[in-house]
Amino acid sequence: MRLTFWTGFWIFLVDQLSKYYVLYQINLPNLPNQTYEVFPPFLTLRMAWNRGVNFGLFADDSVWLRFALVALAVVVTGWVW
Repeated sequence: MRLTFWTGFWIFLVDQLSKYYVLYQINLPNLPNQTYEVFPPFLTLRMAWNRGVNFGLFADDSVWLRFALVALAVVVTGWVW
């Protein structure tokens, strides 16, 4: 269980740091065409926001829907645990 926790922790930390770097150091949202070529043509970063669940499902920016989805995630997590 300890190995699982630390593996998840480090993956989460690296994920958040990489997102911070792309958003605020490279400043991807303000680049022309919102693209950044890291290793063209194999690795190109493109800016996109997923505002819904599963390609736009429930994408109406409802506050209550957001809380319902968080509650659903908590319930599923508790069930899996």
